[in-house]
Amino acid sequence: MPSEIRLKGDWRKLRHLANELESVKDIDDTLMPEIADKVKEALEVAVGSNPPPANAESTLRKPYKRGKGTLQETGGFPDNIVVDETKERNRSVYLIRGSDTPQARGRRDTPPTYKELIGILATGSPEKNIPKRDVLRMAYDMVEGEIKYMVVNNIKSMFR
Repeated sequence: MPSEIRLKGDWRKLRHLANELESVKDIDDTLMPEIADKVKEALEVAVGSNPPPANAESTLRKPYKRGKGTLQETGGFPDNIVVDETKERNRSVYLIRGSDTPQARGRRDTPPTYKELIGILATGSPEKNIPKRDVLRMAYDMVEGEIKYMVVNNIKSMFR
């Protein structure tokens, strides 16, 4: 089950074209963190979008639950979407994902982490009345045009 967005810059063709490793490295060092932050913000929006499925009648009869949504977000998700930077063959790889912090509202012995919740949202759960909502694809699609614009502008500035 997918639970993260993986951003990895592969600038080899550009390095060959520019024949200046440092210029391209600067783009990688400055541009990739900006792109990761944009995707993180988009994932926060995607997770909070779409109304949750309606509660069961038995849940609605309970006075403390009246009017609440099934997976109504309590505000914990925005603070629990993280950007992790790792190195892979001397390149930075950015992972945008939910944190490993357990969700406070979980009623089981081991409540799901925010990372697991993103996976649940992405695949859905018919037995728990949770529709499939590919929040990872939604988040990336929201900023894809902006990312392309940023990369092209930075490459243009390198050749001026």
